[in-house]
Amino acid sequence: MFLLDVLPDSVGFAAFGISFLLLLATLFFYRHSKKELGEIGEPPRQSNVKQLLRKSEMTDSLALRLEEKQREYFALQHKYNRLQQRVDDVNYLSIELEELKLEIDQLLTERDKTAALMLSLEQENQELREENHHLRKDIAEAIADKQKLMKKISLMEDMETEWQLIVEKNNQLQTKVRRIGELESLLSLMKEEKGPGAQPYPKFTS
Repeated sequence: MFLLDVLPDSVGFAAFGISFLLLLATLFFYRHSKKELGEIGEPPRQSNVKQLLRKSEMTDSLALRLEEKQREYFALQHKYNRLQQRVDDVNYLSIELEELKLEIDQLLTERDKTAALMLSLEQENQELREENHHLRKDIAEAIADKQKLMKKISLMEDMETEWQLIVEKNNQLQTKVRRIGELESLLSLMKEEKGPGAQPYPKFTS
């Protein structure tokens, strides 16, 4: 990451410095040649013409080199822009990677919480199953006790019915005994009224 951050700036500054120096050199030779041509009032000598031609060739060569360096500069600038874009992409991906790491940490935390909650619910469910089993057992025992109690109640109702029948029969017997006692008392009175030689009355049978 450090090399990616430093390299584009170094390349750009180096290309700019070279181009600037070549431009200054070209301007210097151009102004110098123009000055010499302006100062010559008489036809120049052969040596001066050669010198001027040589300086003109140097100027053209410098101009070509300047154009070449400008092309190199623009190429380096293009490469710099591409590298800068890659650096921006890497920085963006780094930020996105950090965000993804945070999301993964959050998901892992939520997963652990969910696992703990599921474990707690499973334990609670197991406890409820055991409690339900005991409750079913208690219900079965209660149903069995209820059935026994219903049998006892039915037996007691039968006994009560029989007891009522016995009471009714006893009442009937008591009524008959009381009636017989009344009839016997009546017969005794009739005997006394009739006298000792009278024929006895027949006994009543129930």
